[in-house]
Amino acid sequence: MAAQYNLQRHVIGGFLDFIPHGSSVDSVTTSTSIQPDDSPSTNWTDHNMGCVLNVKFDKKTQEDPDLCPVESGGYEEESNTRVVADYIDCTLKTHSEPIFRLLFGLNQELTGATGQVPFENLGERQITGWARFRGVGGSGQALIIAKMEVKLTLMEYPEWSGESAVRPVVRLQIKSNALNDLIDDDILV
Repeated sequence: MAAQYNLQRHVIGGFLDFIPHGSSVDSVTTSTSIQPDDSPSTNWTDHNMGCVLNVKFDKKTQEDPDLCPVESGGYEEESNTRVVADYIDCTLKTHSEPIFRLLFGLNQELTGATGQVPFENLGERQITGWARFRGVGGSGQALIIAKMEVKLTLMEYPEWSGESAVRPVVRLQIKSNALNDLIDDDILV
């Protein structure tokens, strides 16, 4: 019998780590061509955005229609559909620094010590960097680890209210990069 992907039985949740480009991690400045390594593990976990409650995969497609002549006369339309962008939408349990930066339209990281001009970023509110998604199984083991260069944006702007369940939804637009990596440890059964 062929191996099966039984995500419904194994993955109980996940965590999202995000390191913006230009961050100094373990004496290295991250960029499109430099991804943080895993030693020590705090290289990533110090940039944790929290528990991922829900994950949705999405894509943007583009139709490329062609009109081809038909032997009997006229034309026949053929359409090719291609994927032009891939997205992962994550519902997070808590807010984190990148969420507040996007909410308030800030151009740089919040440090707590330096005041910034809110809503100074009038362009597209996004942060480019490295994301690491860790799917976690019942006994705490990482079942899947995906490291990708992404554009991070807010998919849904959370309201501020007295409700305890105010959960931000972030969108990771995957950027094509040879350093992107996916490791599955125990998904195949």
